Amino acid sequence: MKERGYFTFWPIFTVAMIIVLGTFLIVILFVFFEAFTSPRGISANEIAELGGIALIFIVAFGIVIIIGVINAKESITTTTTLNFAPTLHDVVKIVAKTSSTTGAQNWADTTFTITIEFQKRVRKIMKVNEEQYSYIAEGETGLLTYKQNKDTLYFVSFEPLL
Repeated sequence: MKERGYFTFWPIFTVAMIIVLGTFLIVILFVFFEAFTSPRGISANEIAELGGIALIFIVAFGIVIIIGVINAKESITTTTTLNFAPTLHDVVKIVAKTSSTTGAQNWADTTFTITIEFQKRVRKIMKVNEEQYSYIAEGETGLLTYKQNKDTLYFVSFEPLL
């Protein structure tokens, strides 16, 4: 079960930033090495300039690493919690289907959701993937298999009742 949502974009962004900032850090370290091993030496102003630039990249690199670790921890925690959560089954009615697209010039992310109504007249909104979204019809009643983590429902399957 692959959930689309908040964490979809962040791992790609984190890896890209690590590569870019790592490259800059290597270049700066190379310049430092060359400056200190060159026969003419290096002036105090040049050291200060290079040190400031290096510090900026090291701090930025550290921030990207921290963001990556936090995202990985959150993703692993959610996955682990769902693996141990019981699988629940209920007869529900599909009340509504919605999709929303966000993005920019070069990428877009579409989130598909369904609104379900339990037999006790309680309504909940659940994310589904594109394939699941296409097979479910509004107004349909069926057996929903799902997992629950706190207040969030995670879709597993839906079998329409005849």
